[in-house]
Amino acid sequence: GHQQVDFSGTTLQVPLPVNDDDTVTLPSTADAETWASQVGINPDKIEDLRIGYYWQTDTGDTVTLQPEWFYKYDGEWQSLGTNPATRTGGS
Repeated sequence: GHQQVDFSGTTLQVPLPVNDDDTVTLPSTADAETWASQVGINPDKIEDLRIGYYWQTDTGDTVTLQPEWFYKYDGEWQSLGTNPATRTGGS
Protein backbone atom coordinates (compact mmCIF):
# COMPACT_ATOMS: atom_id res chain seq x y z
CA GLY A 1 0.00 0.00 0.00
CA HIS A 2 0.90 3.62 0.02
CA GLN A 3 0.47 6.49 2.39
CA GLN A 4 -0.73 9.93 1.36
CA VAL A 5 0.82 12.97 2.99
CA ASP A 6 -0.72 16.40 2.48
CA PHE A 7 1.47 19.49 2.89
CA SER A 8 0.74 23.18 2.74
CA GLY A 9 2.40 25.33 0.10
CA THR A 10 5.03 26.34 2.65
CA THR A 11 8.53 25.18 1.82
CA LEU A 12 10.20 23.48 4.74
CA GLN A 13 13.84 24.15 5.46
CA VAL A 14 14.67 22.22 8.58
CA PRO A 15 18.07 22.85 10.17
CA LEU A 16 19.75 19.88 11.78
CA PRO A 17 20.37 20.07 15.53
CA VAL A 18 23.84 21.32 16.34
CA ASN A 19 24.11 19.99 19.88
CA ASP A 20 22.65 17.41 22.23
CA ASP A 21 20.42 20.04 23.90
CA ASP A 22 18.11 19.71 20.87
CA THR A 23 17.56 15.96 21.41
CA VAL A 24 13.99 14.91 22.21
CA THR A 25 13.22 11.53 23.75
CA LEU A 26 9.66 10.31 23.43
CA PRO A 27 8.12 7.68 25.70
CA SER A 28 7.81 4.11 24.44
CA THR A 29 4.64 2.92 22.71
CA ALA A 30 3.55 1.14 25.91
CA ASP A 31 4.09 4.33 27.95
CA ALA A 32 2.17 6.38 25.37
CA GLU A 33 -0.73 3.92 25.57
CA THR A 34 -0.68 4.12 29.37
CA TRP A 35 -0.64 7.93 29.22
CA ALA A 36 -3.62 7.86 26.83
CA SER A 37 -5.69 5.84 29.30
CA GLN A 38 -4.63 8.13 32.17
CA VAL A 39 -5.99 11.18 30.36
CA GLY A 40 -9.32 9.47 29.64
CA ILE A 41 -8.79 8.04 26.15
CA ASN A 42 -10.19 4.52 25.83
CA PRO A 43 -7.18 2.52 24.52
CA ASP A 44 -9.53 -0.06 22.96
CA LYS A 45 -10.87 2.65 20.64
CA ILE A 46 -7.45 3.87 19.43
CA GLU A 47 -7.24 2.79 15.79
CA ASP A 48 -3.55 3.68 15.33
CA LEU A 49 -0.72 5.27 17.29
CA ARG A 50 2.25 6.94 15.58
CA ILE A 51 5.01 9.44 16.11
CA GLY A 52 4.50 12.63 14.15
CA TYR A 53 5.51 16.27 14.27
CA TYR A 54 3.63 19.22 15.71
CA TRP A 55 4.15 22.43 13.71
CA GLN A 56 4.95 25.29 16.08
CA THR A 57 5.27 28.75 14.53
CA ASP A 58 8.15 30.70 15.98
CA THR A 59 9.09 34.24 14.99
CA GLY A 60 9.08 35.37 11.38
CA ASP A 61 9.34 32.51 8.92
CA THR A 62 10.78 30.06 11.45
CA VAL A 63 8.91 27.00 12.67
CA THR A 64 9.79 24.21 15.04
CA LEU A 65 8.73 20.66 14.26
CA GLN A 66 8.21 19.08 17.67
CA PRO A 67 7.99 15.27 17.70
CA GLU A 68 5.15 13.76 19.71
CA TRP A 69 2.70 10.88 19.73
CA PHE A 70 -0.49 11.08 17.66
CA TYR A 71 -3.41 8.68 17.80
CA LYS A 72 -6.25 7.90 15.40
CA TYR A 73 -9.59 7.83 17.21
CA ASP A 74 -12.92 7.51 15.39
CA GLY A 75 -11.19 8.17 12.07
CA GLU A 76 -9.50 11.41 13.20
CA TRP A 77 -5.82 11.99 14.03
CA GLN A 78 -5.23 13.86 17.28
CA SER A 79 -2.17 14.79 19.32
CA LEU A 80 -1.70 12.75 22.44
CA GLY A 81 0.12 15.74 23.89
CA THR A 82 2.92 15.58 26.38
CA ASN A 83 2.79 13.90 29.73
CA PRO A 84 3.30 16.84 32.14
CA ALA A 85 5.34 14.61 34.45
CA THR A 86 7.98 14.17 31.74
CA ARG A 87 8.13 17.76 30.49
CA THR A 88 11.28 19.71 31.19
CA GLY A 89 10.25 22.25 33.79
CA GLY A 90 6.71 20.84 33.84
CA SER A 91 4.54 20.29 36.87
